[in-house]
Amino acid sequence: MKKLIAFFLLSFFLFSCGDDEKKEFNTIYDFTFNWDGTDITYDDFSAIKYTNKFGTKLSITKMRFLISNITFHGSDGDSIKIQGYNFVDVASNTGLVYTPETKIPEGKYDVTFTFGFDTIDNKKKYPDLNSVNWNWPEALGGGYHFMQYEGKFIDDYDKEQPYALHIGTARKSEGVFEPNHFKVSLGSVNVDDDKRIEIKMNIAEWFKNPYTWNLNEYSTPLMPNYDAQILMHNNGKTVFSLGSVE
Repeated sequence: MKKLIAFFLLSFFLFSCGDDEKKEFNTIYDFTFNWDGTDITYDDFSAIKYTNKFGTKLSITKMRFLISNITFHGSDGDSIKIQGYNFVDVASNTGLVYTPETKIPEGKYDVTFTFGFDTIDNKKKYPDLNSVNWNWPEALGGGYHFMQYEGKFIDDYDKEQPYALHIGTARKSEGVFEPNHFKVSLGSVNVDDDKRIEIKMNIAEWFKNPYTWNLNEYSTPLMPNYDAQILMHNNGKTVFSLGSVE
């Protein structure tokens, strides 16, 4: 009888422990692009068909950027960080779908990621990024680009001119550099199954909120321009948003 009772107690204990273990699920990330709600694909590139908040007409010819360390923050204070990065190049159809290996335990989370690399990650070497000319000049602080966004615009004299919004480490003065990455908060995601998460970039936001961008003043070269680097940093915080979660 005692052995039977012990057996049932052990079975109950194991069953209870099994119930406490959270299931883990995969997450997939889709990167999509829009101009204030109008969808953008590579087929829309090169044509001067957009008008920014300043009133300047422009095109998009290149969009490449990098995000890293997607993190799921639980209400209990614990967090799960997806180590690594995703490099997106719209023209080459690279990184538009990101499928990390890290599984996320069941639960409700606030999701964030880093635009670019943080200070520690930006000091590491990445052969795959080196091969696509993603390096940031040593004279400007080294490391890697966070974004290369380029196009053409119609200037104040009705002439077509190039612009290049390249963001990375900000050179404040000779030998003085500031990390220029920033954290993006996507909002709340409930993980109760494998999830496909859309990350939306509103490209129009690079030209507004809080700074209304004047391409006649800041067009190119912007990599060594400290003021332009900080303005891109500030404007970029409203560029991304959470789309569909399925």
